[in-house]
Amino acid sequence: MSAGLQAAAGSMMADIERLASLSRNLANVGTVGYKREIARALPFEQAMALASGDAREQIQLARDFKTGPIRETGNPLDLALDGDGFLVVSTSDGDALTRSASLRLQSDGLLVTQAGWPVQTDAGDLRITFANPKIDAQGRIFDGERLVAQLKLVKPAKSEGLIFSGGGLYVPQESSGLKPADGVGVRQGYLEMSNVESAQEMVRLLETVRHFEAGQKMVQGMDEMMDRALKKLGEF
Repeated sequence: MSAGLQAAAGSMMADIERLASLSRNLANVGTVGYKREIARALPFEQAMALASGDAREQIQLARDFKTGPIRETGNPLDLALDGDGFLVVSTSDGDALTRSASLRLQSDGLLVTQAGWPVQTDAGDLRITFANPKIDAQGRIFDGERLVAQLKLVKPAKSEGLIFSGGGLYVPQESSGLKPADGVGVRQGYLEMSNVESAQEMVRLLETVRHFEAGQKMVQGMDEMMDRALKKLGEF
């Protein structure tokens, strides 16, 4: 493959990765706590080192952890977090982090996420066997005036150390450097919505489609040019 065709094909493959990322964002506009995915090119030095490899490896996926709009629901088991903190939940693969805090109670009173993962407190799982739990801004859970538990709230030192695993969950890596989320507030009866802005994502989608089409036309032009060159050579 000529260098020109290789460059154009690589650009188109990168655009396909960007389109996939934008499509996931648009599909999650209404998902509680969803954080926008960003597809960005690797730094020049890294991109050059991968120039002869798969062009898709030159696209790096990251997350925009900007707080999404807060919506009041009135449900006492809906929680929104003010700040850069996360709730800790226990999954079959170990602890994970989430900001998708639309919670519910199982029949045995266990406090879980909508997917059924137990929400963690400083003392582990929590079973609520009383009516009308109150949760204050520090994440403390009360039965009337009696303190029952403290939600486990953590904050990563580096958000790049969180790996999105689907379902609003993030798996912390060693590089994330988790620590207690001091200063992070909890709002009972509210939910944080997706931080995806559909209008901006549609603009990015159209820009990427046009960039892909330009690469496609370049490939077609080069193919036609090579075809004419071969026909000319065949005349000799």
